[in-house]
Amino acid sequence: MHDCPAQDLSLSILKLDSIIGKLEKNNASEIKTRMINELNEIESSMQNALKEMRAIATGLVLPQLNRLDLIDTISHVVHKHEQQTNTIVQLEFVGEIIKTSLPIRITVYRVIQEALHNSYFHAKGAEQRVLVKFENEHILLEISDSGPGFNVKKHGENSERLGVTGMRERIESIGGVFEIESFHDQGTVIRANLPNDVVGENDE
Repeated sequence: MHDCPAQDLSLSILKLDSIIGKLEKNNASEIKTRMINELNEIESSMQNALKEMRAIATGLVLPQLNRLDLIDTISHVVHKHEQQTNTIVQLEFVGEIIKTSLPIRITVYRVIQEALHNSYFHAKGAEQRVLVKFENEHILLEISDSGPGFNVKKHGENSERLGVTGMRERIESIGGVFEIESFHDQGTVIRANLPNDVVGENDE
């Protein structure tokens, strides 16, 4: 699913390179200089997007989650993130583990994967932490970092920033509750309250 967008981005970057090269060979007027700078910024953004897409794509194939319990599932995705980014994630479990259905484990896996990836991308992986609490047949999930954070009210909780929309939709689709807390220079915290099972949900 990621091959076509990645190829399109790569081709666009090559075309931008060609345009920039042609402009640089001409006499550098003020307008041309400004255009070159703007094109360089566009190219840089596209390269970052391509790197991010490829990083996400490497984790698209799920492990055999039907053979793992929730603790093993979470440990797996956290350890994989640490290996890929060469960072450390503080992982903590609180309470007695409860049995969970496959759709719940898939959701938890995906949300942690997305949250940690964006923590690494936007916050350089500063003090990444995953806290999991088992309480009254519910799973309380918290993923946090001490990065630069952002103004949630200004950008909107439903914005694409930090993949908020995708995480929210995943969690709410199985009857969970999602929230995000972030302030400038105070890091970001993503919280989810999830049931241990989803009635009538088909396993992926």
